[in-house]
Amino acid sequence: MSQDRFLLCSDGLHNYLTDEKTLAQLSGQQPLETFVTACIDLANTGGGRDNITAIAVEVEAVSRSAGEAGVSVTRKVEALKRIRLFSLCDTQELVKILNIVHVRSYEAGDVLIAEDTVGNDFFILVGGRVSVSTKGQRLVTLGPGAPFGETALLERTTRSATVRALEPTKVMLIHGDDFYTMLEQQPTMAVKLLRSFVLALHQRLRAANTELIAARGALTTMSQEMHLAPEHTPSPC
Repeated sequence: MSQDRFLLCSDGLHNYLTDEKTLAQLSGQQPLETFVTACIDLANTGGGRDNITAIAVEVEAVSRSAGEAGVSVTRKVEALKRIRLFSLCDTQELVKILNIVHVRSYEAGDVLIAEDTVGNDFFILVGGRVSVSTKGQRLVTLGPGAPFGETALLERTTRSATVRALEPTKVMLIHGDDFYTMLEQQPTMAVKLLRSFVLALHQRLRAANTELIAARGALTTMSQEMHLAPEHTPSPC
């Protein structure tokens, strides 16, 4: 069992927390019941030149048996930060997103997404490896941190590929319905996510345009080389 501890405080305390090591040492030495008091004592010892208000919350992340999911809040937030869709969200908004995140475990060989089925779940791989294949042909292997199935957040559509666990695997999962319910309640976050979607589409269009230009250039060069090649003249008998 492990814990994530969060401290919310006013400047009267924050001004005396000069580095993260001091807070980490204090947190490691004190149980939750006396942690806030120890923080206030630290500020008063340093001078106590402002009003001091503080509250601490501890969230337990329980390690569960095989087949069950156990991922700490900190690890979930870090995983979300690395996803382009959530890159414009601040920490407070990421914590709100965690309210709709589910963690699931899969064994080697389990299918996470089946080709030609309809779904609206978005996945973020937090442990293990999966293969992505279509029509029986493997396309790519994904490792921790990789997102997949994000287009399902835009619309409930038929899956174009099969995703299968290659080893014991953990994923964070967001249901499309939960995602849109959250956006209706968080309009500011909705604008940020919409902007992230637009930026991602813009980058993909630019990449596709670059590839098309390169392919056109290669075809033009090939065509010119074919026209310039001397014709074969049969030798006289």
